Amino acid sequence: MRWLAVAAVVLLALAVGLSGAEVYEHRGALYEGRGHMHRVLLEIDLPFVSQHWMITGWKLLGFVGAFCFAGRWLVQAWHRKKTGTATMPTVFWIISLAGAGMVTAYFVWGKNDSVGIITNALPASVALWNLVQDLRNKGKAQKA
Repeated sequence: MRWLAVAAVVLLALAVGLSGAEVYEHRGALYEGRGHMHRVLLEIDLPFVSQHWMITGWKLLGFVGAFCFAGRWLVQAWHRKKTGTATMPTVFWIISLAGAGMVTAYFVWGKNDSVGIITNALPASVALWNLVQDLRNKGKAQKA
């Protein structure tokens, strides 16, 4: 489990960048960002609405986190159908933490939006508490 925490810290350091903010050019416009996650990965011109989306590493991380956070309910629905109970499986809390963590990281480093940070960090703390309680109860059940 420690290797997972170390890997997360190393990946975050690489994503955020250990140096100061840098200015880079993309299609003639100057952008300022910190680390490689601010660089534009993909550009999409949406038809019929004259919208232009620029997908950065942070935005991609935010999308994946949002889909994880939303997709956890599919896991819960599958578990309920399989077991016939209204209990939450452990993986539900793990997916909740992963999704909330990714979206919170997007709002902290990618967007710098305090409202987004609070609205994702608070549910993450509840998911962490529930995961700890779930694992404790499973540990007690195995000892008994």
